[in-house]
Amino acid sequence: MWNEAGQLDASLLPWLAKCRDVEFFNASDGRNKLPAWAWHSLERATWPNLRVAKFRECFDKYSKEVDGAPAVLQLLARSRHLEVIDLEECGHIAAEAWEVLREAQWMELKEADWWDCFSTGKPACEKAGVVMQLMSRCESLEKISLRSCNGISDEDFKLLGAASWPELREANFDDCFEALTRQTVLQALSRCRKLESLDFTCRPTAEDLLELPSGCWPNLKLEKCRGFQCETWDEDGLVTVNEEETLALRRQLQRLREADLKEAADSSGLSIHIEEPTADVPDVAAPGTDEESPQVPGGALPDLNSDDFDGSEEQLDLTLQESEQNQANRLSIQPEEPFGQVENARAKKAKASKFRGKAKRANIKVKAKTKARKAAVDEMSARESISTEVVEAAHATEDEEEPLAQDATPKLGKT
Repeated sequence: MWNEAGQLDASLLPWLAKCRDVEFFNASDGRNKLPAWAWHSLERATWPNLRVAKFRECFDKYSKEVDGAPAVLQLLARSRHLEVIDLEECGHIAAEAWEVLREAQWMELKEADWWDCFSTGKPACEKAGVVMQLMSRCESLEKISLRSCNGISDEDFKLLGAASWPELREANFDDCFEALTRQTVLQALSRCRKLESLDFTCRPTAEDLLELPSGCWPNLKLEKCRGFQCETWDEDGLVTVNEEETLALRRQLQRLREADLKEAADSSGLSIHIEEPTADVPDVAAPGTDEESPQVPGGALPDLNSDDFDGSEEQLDLTLQESEQNQANRLSIQPEEPFGQVENARAKKAKASKFRGKAKRANIKVKAKTKARKAAVDEMSARESISTEVVEAAHATEDEEEPLAQDATPKLGKT
């Protein structure tokens, strides 16, 4: 595809336009100044499998045949499986040509490089909003560069406020905007929890970062962060660093890296240990029965047996409360490695809550069985009472029949 001078052979583009299996196309080189007719041959090209497209410096200020650029943008707009797009320094494409990207669907796009494509004074700046809106729809984006795109208006940059980039790992906004837009872009980036590298050389302040939620960038690497220092230049071009403001920025970055308490404990090696019963709570024998006294493991129901348990709910509640207190006292945080003075209070509370739930279930279980046994005892007592009444009634009947028999005997003798 390249001639003896190391340039892309323009005569091959009409042939490539007829191929439907093109997946990778790289024309990125300052020496590749193809004539307009070569680019126009791509107007009817259909590359449904195109995944990587690089046109860096193909349409910069030194390009004389930028009239062929609209054909390239039309081809890209038809490519729905793009994963990598590079249009660095292609800002001299006519403004109206960018309109074809308004309907583009790059749902699989992972990397986008627009470096210096929308810098001040370039024709592409007029339609930068089309590209910003397109980028906000690319949910698979992992890397984006808008470096030196200082010609994008605040209104166009605000279109990124609705962006959803859950997979974004690297972002470059060096020399892009001022205070009016910083907060909008930062709010969009605060939803990118996988962010690792951030170039934000746009004079951010500690107040800008203070608006972001803590722990929003748990994977951020400080060595890959640029622009988070307060610098001023004097008339001679000498740089002065405001150490106090820079320290405030660094502290805010550290806050944004901190995960919640549970994640901090997990990453630090802290482990939660709690002693729990080794078996289920056994049945409580009803008073007055010959069942064996329960042996409760783990101290779940200490000192509870059939001799001193009268079956009352008051005694059961007091016993369970004492057990819960004893079990809660055994909660401990055992650090495997030193981690300062961090206390995993949330984990302790969760474990204690879990035990309280078990104690409540045990309480309900014991109460239910106690009530059932009481009902059985009451039923047995009722049956015994009924039997006693029947026996007494039978005795009373016999006592009444004996006098009648004695009165009847003399009468029969007289007859």
